[in-house]
Amino acid sequence: MRPFIDLNNLSYSKEKLIYYSQTIIFTYFLIAIALLIYAIYSLTDGKDGYIFSLFLLPFITFLIYNASKLLKKSNDVQFRINSQGIQYRNEKLVSWSNIQNEGIETERSGKYTNDFFVYYIIDQDKRVKHNIGNLNTDVLELQHTLKIHRNRYLRENNIL
Repeated sequence: MRPFIDLNNLSYSKEKLIYYSQTIIFTYFLIAIALLIYAIYSLTDGKDGYIFSLFLLPFITFLIYNASKLLKKSNDVQFRINSQGIQYRNEKLVSWSNIQNEGIETERSGKYTNDFFVYYIIDQDKRVKHNIGNLNTDVLELQHTLKIHRNRYLRENNIL
């Protein structure tokens, strides 16, 4: 039976680039537009519409502000994962020889879960933890990418 992760899969990309998710950004904008339309409708609807519209204004502003911040960053690479190592944003690439315990942690808070990409940088004695909720990857794809590139590093350097 063929394994789920084929370590010799040469068709798998040489590098995985992870960005902010466009879907999240446009969802924020759509919610803000829907709230704005509802606020305008409530202004024209009745006597208490003015108060309700003023109440919605901070939420609309907050959504548009966060969406525009993410939109500005949407073309910036958040993570670069390849057979040499992991690079976060514009920081220096950390070699696989300097990384341990890379993987995904899931934290639960009531009904909600947050997934984090974690790894330990040996020479800095630093545990790095990043929320992947707003990124254009999911847990399985990231785990698959980490395993492929870690094993490519091991094979290229004859460590296996």
